[in-house]
Amino acid sequence: MAQLGLWDAIVQAIIDMAGGLKLRTLAEGVEDAELSSPLRFMGCDEAQGYLYAPPLAAEDLEPWLRDRPQS
Repeated sequence: MAQLGLWDAIVQAIIDMAGGLKLRTLAEGVEDAELSSPLRFMGCDEAQGYLYAPPLAAEDLEPWLRDRPQS
């Protein structure tokens, strides 16, 4: 843990605390894989942000799901 930066240590502590309380964690504002990978490694359960999808109105969700490239 000594090698982690301050923000990494805070995020890891929150993820660990949530796990200890049997809660799931959700990271918001994940915009690139550079941020997604460490969160996954730290044990974050879910993530949302521009990496996955732009903000959408409810009526725009179905067309976006239909038209996006399959991964």
